[in-house]
Amino acid sequence: MAELVWNALDANATLVDVELRRDWDAITQIVVTDNGHGMTPERARAAFEGYGKTWKTGKTHTEGNTRILHGHNGEGRLYALALGDWLTWESVAEVDGRLVGVWINGNADHSTVWQAQETAPARDKTGTTVRIDVPQGKALRRLERDDAAANLTAKLAFYLRAYPDVCVTFDGKRLDPSDIIVGEAAPAT
Repeated sequence: MAELVWNALDANATLVDVELRRDWDAITQIVVTDNGHGMTPERARAAFEGYGKTWKTGKTHTEGNTRILHGHNGEGRLYALALGDWLTWESVAEVDGRLVGVWINGNADHSTVWQAQETAPARDKTGTTVRIDVPQGKALRRLERDDAAANLTAKLAFYLRAYPDVCVTFDGKRLDPSDIIVGEAAPAT
């Protein structure tokens, strides 16, 4: 889960929402939505044509030198496949002053085959939505635990403290590093 959030943050997202959709208490779909710069169709095709390929290789900061870059190995989709069997990205990016959309999908049965195609923009601003379909009966115990939000917060804590304008929510709860840092009071709202 953290890798999908990092991908959003590496795209300069300031809002990242992780939604766990359930049916009878079982997680059936994971949806990660962000307001980052999105993927152009060209970048999507290049990134998904092979593992380990990413625009981040050799870089230390996000586009525009806005924030420190986290990922650089192009492995996020591998981690996502551990969560579910069918993955879909819908992304909107700005190209030459206009919005363009791209749709990427793949599945666990053919983990090296990814389809990317240009589409009409699915929204009116840049960003990406990742949908992971969780097969019936697959237990995602780490995401279902009461401390799942705290564990994700721990992985992102230093980043969230360094960039207070960034908001990450997990299953309806805003991740706040002061919740897990001993002796630190949460800021007054």
